[in-house]
Amino acid sequence: MGKRGGWPRDARTDDVCGLVLVAGATLGRHAACPGPGAFDPAHRGQRHAGGRETPIRQREFAQPLDGGALFADGRPWFGPSKTIRGVVLATLATAAAAGVLGLGWKVGALLGVVAMAGDLLASFIKRRLGLAPSSQAVGLDQIPESLLPMLAGRLFMPVTGLDIAVTTLLFFVGEVILSRLLYKWHVRDRPY
Repeated sequence: MGKRGGWPRDARTDDVCGLVLVAGATLGRHAACPGPGAFDPAHRGQRHAGGRETPIRQREFAQPLDGGALFADGRPWFGPSKTIRGVVLATLATAAAAGVLGLGWKVGALLGVVAMAGDLLASFIKRRLGLAPSSQAVGLDQIPESLLPMLAGRLFMPVTGLDIAVTTLLFFVGEVILSRLLYKWHVRDRPY
């Protein structure tokens, strides 16, 4: 048992921290990514409900990460719901959670980036399969985003293969439940 961040640490504590970090990345993604069709380049100079124009910087961060570029198959790399804002906020949320948990913000940032890489990989695969942006693909929507950061977390946390499998399963179930709650609370457009 060691001590980091002023409180006792052991493998089980690190497992919980890893789960919280992965969940932080997902929560940041859910809170930061707009639904399908939220970005439309024809609406430059969009206005808030109060009538004032959206600042340019906010619009730039709301752009699709792939910039609308198409892959060799003629489909988008990721789609319009994967935004710069979503990746940045998910990474920052995970870094902040890691700092609070005593793992260090650099570890959190790395895990957040890897979680977002898993999310982008899932979106890339879904586009290749012809699935629409924000469509449901049970398993593909959850597993890469949780499994990849847990594998990367082995560099910093003493977790076993069983720990990774259990955390990935818990993340899968938790993400499905969280998505349905966010839909019920009108944060998401769809319950998945």
